[in-house]
Amino acid sequence: MTSDPRRTEAVHPGLADLDRLSMHELIHAFVDDQQDAVKAVQTATGELCRAVEAALPRLQGGGRLVYAGAGPAAGWGCWTPPS
Repeated sequence: MTSDPRRTEAVHPGLADLDRLSMHELIHAFVDDQQDAVKAVQTATGELCRAVEAALPRLQGGGRLVYAGAGPAAGWGCWTPPS
């Protein structure tokens, strides 16, 4: 895995021919690709715990959590169409 933060903006080398895949192959490609995201979240468990522990008292004190994202996944996450 590369550490380049822009790598999500490039064409995935293994998925350049999505329009030629069968539905079964397409679904498998999408599901398989999500494994990288799962691994990244698993790797960041400690950081995520520290972030939640830091945010909790602030939220309990009336603070707000602002969710921001970009791209199709962010649009799906908050149920708004991507721009």
